[in-house]
Amino acid sequence: EHTEPYVEYTEEGAILRNVDGKIVCKYPYIFVNDIGTFNKIYRFIGDNGLIGFANVEGKEIVPAKYIEASRMCDGSACVKESEDDIYYINEEGVRFTTKNYKDAFPYETQGQFGRVIFDDGKYGIIDREENIVAKDFDFINELQYTNRIASGVKNGKAVIFLLQDVEGQDNQNLHVIKEYEDYIEISKPCMDIAIVRTSDNKYGVVNIWTGTVIIEADLATELLHTA
Repeated sequence: EHTEPYVEYTEEGAILRNVDGKIVCKYPYIFVNDIGTFNKIYRFIGDNGLIGFANVEGKEIVPAKYIEASRMCDGSACVKESEDDIYYINEEGVRFTTKNYKDAFPYETQGQFGRVIFDDGKYGIIDREENIVAKDFDFINELQYTNRIASGVKNGKAVIFLLQDVEGQDNQNLHVIKEYEDYIEISKPCMDIAIVRTSDNKYGVVNIWTGTVIIEADLATELLHTA
């Protein structure tokens, strides 16, 4: 017995069945991990080898036309129709961003913010209206799901900053919690802390809310070596 639609793989391809076992649709391949209790939209690969989106009721939302596509999560997906055309679509398959990016990542923080790479190779963050929330970063870590504290590297320095709603196209007043002169790398925030690294490969620990150094690099490195 099944409580949710499920995928059956055969020699002819993938078959989506409903909870009663009846065939909903068939495709050469279905991304089975896309289907879950809170997600009824999944990616499939069509006969042309490209990726499309459909739902568990059998409705094809977007035909197979993408060379790359992330899973649909929190109301959006990041798709690539060509090497020069990367953009975002909503659950109806409608494109809701218009600018061109060198690369992009799925929206995070419960679907509120997306990390992108601009043509100059710099990382930035946009909101759902495509306003620029952060820009000119060397790198930005994966964003958190439950809060807006983020981390990255800008001008060779580790930075902790706060994502804020902005009006207009550019946010010139990014709220920086802390910029570190001595640290060139920082991890994704985890709980209340992040790990930072110096240019000579010494590690420290910082508080993401205040930016305070909890464990200095020399001591943290020594503790790691003796653990």
